[in-house]
Amino acid sequence: MLFEQSLAAWDGKSADDIADVYRRHSDVSGFVEELIRLLANVPHQKGASWLLKHHLESGAELKTAEVVEIYCLLNRLEHWESKLHLLQSMPYMPIEKTVKQPVEFFLRNCLVDNVKFVRAWAYNGFHLLALQYPEYRAEADKFFEMAMRDEAGSVKARIRNILKQKGWYTHSRACFVGKRTACYSAPIMKSERMAMQGQFQPASPDYREQVIESFGRQAVMETMNVSLSEIEPGGVVLEFPYQASLTQQHGFIHAGVVSTVLDSACGYAAFSLMPDDAAVLTIEFKVNLLSPAQGDKFRAVGKVKKAGRNITVTEADLYACSDKGEKLVASMTGTIMAVFGRDGVRN
Repeated sequence: MLFEQSLAAWDGKSADDIADVYRRHSDVSGFVEELIRLLANVPHQKGASWLLKHHLESGAELKTAEVVEIYCLLNRLEHWESKLHLLQSMPYMPIEKTVKQPVEFFLRNCLVDNVKFVRAWAYNGFHLLALQYPEYRAEADKFFEMAMRDEAGSVKARIRNILKQKGWYTHSRACFVGKRTACYSAPIMKSERMAMQGQFQPASPDYREQVIESFGRQAVMETMNVSLSEIEPGGVVLEFPYQASLTQQHGFIHAGVVSTVLDSACGYAAFSLMPDDAAVLTIEFKVNLLSPAQGDKFRAVGKVKKAGRNITVTEADLYACSDKGEKLVASMTGTIMAVFGRDGVRN
């Protein structure tokens, strides 16, 4: 089946089917050129933009002319999913001066979009624009300040990730090519991602947005200043700084805090694989406290061990980070349930 026919046959929902389209056609000569052509075709925009995002996230790099051509198509995107996928692709596509104005116009429109996922990633896009072009930095700071006051919780969660590593003075064009994670608000996982790569397929093509939106509604995570820093199919990373308010009598992070963060890491690792009509709840977990939780900041790595439609088995590790390196201080195994159609338990 030809590439365009395969894309036209996609139902717009199945992550397995669109991933299969990518597997069958991504190695064919002229794949990117055909992808750009289909991106300009409204009926194919959602699928083509998802494939572009997936292509870049899989490690592919585009030619400068191809990036420019894609940015010139921004004003032709009609579906909110297509806008979202292009916004998520921006960390891999440097903004040439010749397309700076259309990119700026696109981002400003997305910042007031009715869909909060689009707004969240538009802030990320404006951050990337300001990294390359300093004249936008003061305005970006104002946008972030207003958003942290007025925006939805899931948008605030995205902006908190941006603010954690904004560092205008440390970034350059090199961030985009070969060092992508330096300016990507949901950084690529390190050894954990390599271990999981290709192991799990999410049930929803928009699994990242589902996780971000749900996590943004967790008041306890905001109370403890925990941020969602990395998301992959079947895995997440949560981070939080040392805070005296979270300690027990000896100055160590309290076991209850450790358990709470690890529980969320397990839950959202499982949730990343669930359909978009599922909610997530924990059935049970077991925690091993391996060492006193002392450090400047802490990193919880949640991973799926066995995925099922209704029940998922997970594990999570908590690392204490300091100038001496990382130390494993706690581990959890958890059993997570997907919930469907229950009043009061919906995403």
